Amino acid sequence: MKIAILGAGHIGSMLGAAWTRAGHDVVLVARDAAAVAATAARIGATSDRLGTAAAQADVVVGAVPFTEWPTLAPDLAPLVAGKPVVDATNLYALPDSAIVRAVAAQDRGSSGYVQRLMPDARVVKAMNMLAQAVLLGRAGEGLGIALAGDDASARDVAARLVTDAGFVPVVLPALADGMRFAPGTTVYNAPQPAADLATALGITLEPARD
Repeated sequence: MKIAILGAGHIGSMLGAAWTRAGHDVVLVARDAAAVAATAARIGATSDRLGTAAAQADVVVGAVPFTEWPTLAPDLAPLVAGKPVVDATNLYALPDSAIVRAVAAQDRGSSGYVQRLMPDARVVKAMNMLAQAVLLGRAGEGLGIALAGDDASARDVAARLVTDAGFVPVVLPALADGMRFAPGTTVYNAPQPAADLATALGITLEPARD
């Protein structure tokens, strides 16, 4: 797949490196063109502008601070219409603000808010629940990563990306379920085998696909 990652910090670069190793075509996008080009070269990816990267990608992954979504969405929305958008961001405890009130008002979690900003995208919450150190150091140990989305085919894309990063997808069927593994929940940043995570979330772990 051609994957455009918005953000080239710890999470974006780490995921980009993992997916490049898995054979995907990864493009990093960030404001600092020189810095992102250097990061991309280091991990075997490329870098480009938002418009070109998003338009050409099969899937777009958001690994930016959550508060950047309202700024990115107007330009991004027409480019990702019909595409999977993996929201790897989190709305951490912030002072009362317009964005906090907007997320609370629609009662679908932070990724539900992202979906509202880009209504024609197929948003999936994923890759947000484990710290960068765990993602970097414990791939391949059978740890579970929850993902949630309304669109089944977009969930399948996100599940493949979780698998290709070295983890086991634990799939929830609605985007609003992303609230169940957001910051402040008992499973957030609590690495555990996929079967245990599924039990904690009260779901049946889907069998691995060939």
